[in-house]
Amino acid sequence: MPREVIGRVIALYLELSSFEEAHDWGKFMMRLSADFKADHVRHILCHAADDKDVEGSYQLRYVISNLRASRKIPDEELEDLLRQHGLEEYAKKD
Repeated sequence: MPREVIGRVIALYLELSSFEEAHDWGKFMMRLSADFKADHVRHILCHAADDKDVEGSYQLRYVISNLRASRKIPDEELEDLLRQHGLEEYAKKD
């Protein structure tokens, strides 16, 4: 999928207006994650907590797990981004 399209999909995901949308889009994001680049992963982790519907979605746990498994960014960086951007509950415990 073209980089610009992925960027737009991520932007839409991070601006959802309901928990139901966040649940549905979370599943969609997991299917697309194989096409994500490192900067896409960083953008999601830096902004997921900005949208309360995304942050409160039960799918976010699985989206983050999928991003972690993709190994697009180093584990340490991923964990740091989670802690720095209000997603501590999803970070691995030290």
